[in-house]
This record gives sequence, C-alpha cells and structure tokens, in this order.
Amino acid sequence: MNWTDTIYSEVNSQFVSNPYPVFGETIIVRIRFSKESPAAAVVLHAVTQGISQRYAMKKDSEREGEGLFFTWYRVDIAMETPRLQYSFELQTDEGFFFYSQRAVTRMHQTEDNDFVIIADFDNPVWVPGAVFYQIFPDRFRKEKGDPSCGVRTGEYSFDGGTAKALEWGTIPPEYDEGRCLDFFNGDLAGIREAIPYFKDLGVTALYINPIFQARTNHRYDCTDYFHVDEHLGGDEALADLMHALHDAGIRAVIDVSINHTGIDHPWFVRALEDPESREAGFYYRAEETGSEKADSGRYVYWFDVPTLPQLNYSSGELRELLWRDEDSMVRKFLKPPYSIDGWRFDVAPQVGRYRQDQYCHDIWREVRAAAKEENDQAYLIGEHWEDPISYVQGDQWDGAMNFFGSGRLLRAWAGERDRFLNDNWGHSPQPGRKISAEELAEALRIRISRIPNQLAYRAFNLLDCHDTPRFHNNADVFDWEIYRGMIMLLFLLPGAVNYYYGDEVGLAGHVHSVEGARYAMEWNPEKQRAEFLHLYKTLGRLKSSEPALAEGGWKILYAAGEQLVFSRFLNETGFILVLNRQETAAGILIPAAAVGAVDAVDVFSGKQGLIAGGMLHAELQPRQSMLYRCRLEDQLR
Repeated sequence: MNWTDTIYSEVNSQFVSNPYPVFGETIIVRIRFSKESPAAAVVLHAVTQGISQRYAMKKDSEREGEGLFFTWYRVDIAMETPRLQYSFELQTDEGFFFYSQRAVTRMHQTEDNDFVIIADFDNPVWVPGAVFYQIFPDRFRKEKGDPSCGVRTGEYSFDGGTAKALEWGTIPPEYDEGRCLDFFNGDLAGIREAIPYFKDLGVTALYINPIFQARTNHRYDCTDYFHVDEHLGGDEALADLMHALHDAGIRAVIDVSINHTGIDHPWFVRALEDPESREAGFYYRAEETGSEKADSGRYVYWFDVPTLPQLNYSSGELRELLWRDEDSMVRKFLKPPYSIDGWRFDVAPQVGRYRQDQYCHDIWREVRAAAKEENDQAYLIGEHWEDPISYVQGDQWDGAMNFFGSGRLLRAWAGERDRFLNDNWGHSPQPGRKISAEELAEALRIRISRIPNQLAYRAFNLLDCHDTPRFHNNADVFDWEIYRGMIMLLFLLPGAVNYYYGDEVGLAGHVHSVEGARYAMEWNPEKQRAEFLHLYKTLGRLKSSEPALAEGGWKILYAAGEQLVFSRFLNETGFILVLNRQETAAGILIPAAAVGAVDAVDVFSGKQGLIAGGMLHAELQPRQSMLYRCRLEDQLR
C-alpha cells in the first residue's frame, strides 16, 4: 500500500467542523494521511473571488503523536463566498502531490473535482441515511375490508379502452389490451396498514407514485393537481396516511408531473373549447418547421403521446397556480394537513423545453425557492436517467434519481446491456459486456466526485423502478450471488437508497414491457422468496441505523478484474464491501489500514475477519461478496 492511498478528506463532521456552515462562519477543514508519508508541507488550495488562495495547514494538535496510522492536518478558513471550492497540495522531497475528490496526481487537476461547501445550504438533513421504499399505489395494497374506493369495471372509458377491476395477484394485461385502465385498486389506506411492515424492513421514507386525480392506473395523466384521486381514498386518506407515517417516524415524497397534464384536465378541455382562453396559453401549440408539417392549431404532446399535452411555462399564470401562489400545488401539500416531505418530479429535465423556449433550469430554481420557503427539510428529486450534474449544484434539485451513478452501473457490472443502447429503451434487455472492476471504480469516482459534497450525499440511488424491468426478473443475466453483491453496494453508496415494492420478496414479473414491472404485491409469505427478504431487511436496518452509512466518507480500496472493494467510514465504525464476480474460489488482500480498520466481522454470518499487517484477508467462494463491519482506530473524535 502506497502512502498516497491513505490521503483522505471529506465534507462531513469528521473532517469539517461544520459541514453546513452559514455565510461568514469560520470552519476547520482537515486532511489525513499515513504517518509513513514524506509530506513536509500541506496547503489547502481554494478558489475564492475568482482566484486561487493558498492556506498553509498545520498538524492537528488534538491528534499529534496519537494513533496507529494517520497524521492529521487542519486549517481555519472563513466562508467568505457562498460556495467554497478547494483541493489540497502536499509537498515532499519527491515534489508536489495534488489531491481532489477524484484522485491523487502529480500535476494540477481541473477544478470540477474540487471539494465544495455551499454556505446556507437548505439541506434535508434526514436524507443521507434514508431507506426509501417506492410504491406504485394501485399495485401495493388495498385496505382490508373496505370496498368503498377503487375503480369499478365499466366505470368509464378513455383512450380506446374501458376501466376494468382485476383480481389481486392476476397477471397485468399488456398495454394493447389493458390501455393502462386495468386496476388492482390498491389505495392509500392500504399503505397506512403496511406501516408495521415498513418498520420491520428498516424503511424510513416512502416514494409514492402519482396519487392525484387521473384516468390511468399510473396517474401521470393528471386531471386535477389539487385533489387526491377518490379511487385511492381522496384528500382525507392522504392526510390520514401522512399523520400515521409521521407518528411512526417515516417520511413520504409524492410523485407528480408538471411537464404535462392529461387530456381530460379541465385546463386542456377549456383550451380546446376556446383557443383564446387563458388555459389555451397553458399548453404549447405545434409550430410548422421545414421538416415538420403541423397544423398551427395542433397542441404539442409529450413524446407524441396523444393523451399527454405539454405545459407551456411562458405563462406566468401557470407558474402561479403550480408553485408561486400561497395555495399553489407545490406549497399546498407541503403544508398541514398533508405535510408531505418532498416532491419527485417526473421527466424533470424536459420541463419547460420546447424549441426556443428553454425555461427548465429557471423553473427548478423557482420551484426550489417555493418549496424550501414552506419546508426547508423538503426533499426535491428530479427524474433523470442520464448525467444530472447541471441540476444538482444546490440551486435546483436536492437529488436526482441516480440511475446514472447506481442502477445503470450495477446492471452493467452484472452483464445487462445498458437500456440506452437498446432500440426499445430498455425492455427485453439483452446480455452485454460486463464492465471490469477498474471501469466500475472509475465510473463511481467520476459520478460522485463531480457533484458538490453536500449534494452527493443526497443522491437517490436505485436499481429498479416502475419504468424499468426488475433486474431479478431478467433470467438471461440474473444470478443470486451477483445480485446480492449489487444490492449491498447499492445500500453502501453515498446518498439515500430506494428500492421498489416487491423487490424485497423477489416479486414475479417479466422484462418485455413496462407492465412486467407492475405486478401486484405478493403478501402471501409462502410465495415470497425468503433470501430476498433477509437481504433487504438486514441492509435496510443497517443503513437506517448506522451514521457511517449516512454521513461517512467513502473510499475504493481495491479494483481489479472481477473484484472491487468499497468502504464507508466515520469515527470508530467502518464498512468494507468486497464485491466479487470471480467464478472460482479465491482469497483477496484488502488494505484495511487505509481507513484505519483494526478488526472486521461479516455482517451476515457474524464470522470474524482476519486483519494482519494492516491487510484484511478475505476468502471468497465463487461469485461470493462479503460485507464487513469494522472497528476503526486513529479517528478524530
């Protein structure tokens, strides 16, 4: 192990005296590295007022001469700008070493991997250690003994189909048959009944797909932003659910699309009736271009889906209705009697974009300001399948649905072809090239280190959701041991973790259409897969109770071929995950001293690991991954 492998700093309570300072506050920033290092001087290099400033660091007297492994340096620095951006320079007899979030190098690095501290950051402090459970309301649970709400067969017709109530547990029909009008009639009272179940899983927050009035079972075709669908129980059911969740210490984030409405929304009905009405100004009309033959009176529909007309945010009145006004949608449901804990915004990078109109970033800045004015602990998530970097800088979303930095990488590690390389956008996914441990390590470093530290710990990490095939249903690539390691890494990544209802019991389904990911929840214990439940329950309880998995630092300790070692650590506690895809039994030596580990115990078996000479010796069966809880020494307390 080279001494440069031990260099570490982070924006958390172990390395920064206050990771969430106010403007003008003086804070302490620390760095540590091996006592065996040849470093003669350490400098914090900050970019303030547009130019470089260098601050000499000194040995930390609280730690000088103590501990087994590390030398600590510190410096006092004032938050004289709204955003402090910095890296480190270490001078040795061999020359300079430069350290940023991403790497240690011998040459100056670009600033996009600097450490970042945002002053007066209105962060939701509860998110980094949160375990989210995603619920598709129609498919999760119906309140026992209450037939009063729910869609009845033949109740209405829409978009070429007729509503139909299905028996719980039957296979959902494909779109051409069901037209998204097939209902299992799960409801909000059913979610409330499941609170003891969530507690047992270690779940601390729910992500609930749309609940507002709509025609379809997914409810992204909203017809009323201000009232909960009566088929789910109505407004009172949401108020009752939120009260019960909060009493149980569980939060909830609600899904909504403000990119489009349904065609039955009264605004759109009015727009069709009167093209000169104010409501007509709420929607885009298609324009004729050289390559597009369009009637100027035809409206624009999201992805040309004829039931989803796109909203036009050149209308100030529309902005007033949805977030600016005191009684606007965004504000209303953050207030009592609902007091939801945040919003998840559907197709968020597309909102406010049509040809020359590119309002998207301005819209999210306005929405953030409105939401945080009502509740500065509200969590704002944007749906984004690709690189979300421009939206997570502290002025728009708190986090993105992090497929880019979690789910897509994990699926590629297991050998599933990336959904963005498939002609049908990810359904019927095919086997693909398995990325190496080195590639996975570099991808993780890039995706985490480019995001300001405070926001990196508010990522929304996930593998499955309502819009993508459940990985465990892909028989072409699924392997239990590989999957087990993937889920362990998912729970260890910085940020909140989210898993989709039913993943914890190995819910049935298929991968050939979106309907295959929307089977009704299986509540019969005899039909649940016990190994899945044990995995998710163990990790859920761990994530929600261990500070090291919330605000702890992260470090990749090893990456070669079929094996990657990922660690999280804070003060006296650390976790080391050996992610293993190797087809033969093999041992691995892990530089545990790089995080100060002096002993290790396997989380699942309770067996003691062997640490000798600063190295953790792990013996692995084919494709077996291991998760160790470690006791750390030489930590700043």
